[in-house]
Amino acid sequence: MRHDKIHPVDRTEGPVLPEYIPIADVPKTSGQHDRFDLLGVVVHMEDVRQVTYKSGKVADVRDINIVDESTGTRPMIISAWGQLATSD
Repeated sequence: MRHDKIHPVDRTEGPVLPEYIPIADVPKTSGQHDRFDLLGVVVHMEDVRQVTYKSGKVADVRDINIVDESTGTRPMIISAWGQLATSD
């Protein structure tokens, strides 16, 4: 006879599923570590440009315009920095 134990699921293990929200529900300003799951269509990507900080450090940045049903024709502009700006 087999005796199996049932264990509670640890939410920190296993796949993390996205919790999509409409783009229009993203706050106008957010903190550096805030994360949002979005599903939309990229309608335009700017070329990568370089920004120079006051300290002299140079960083790559690219603006990406995305829309979904909640935004109509007004895209959200996301700025990707560093490696995110230059990766395909």
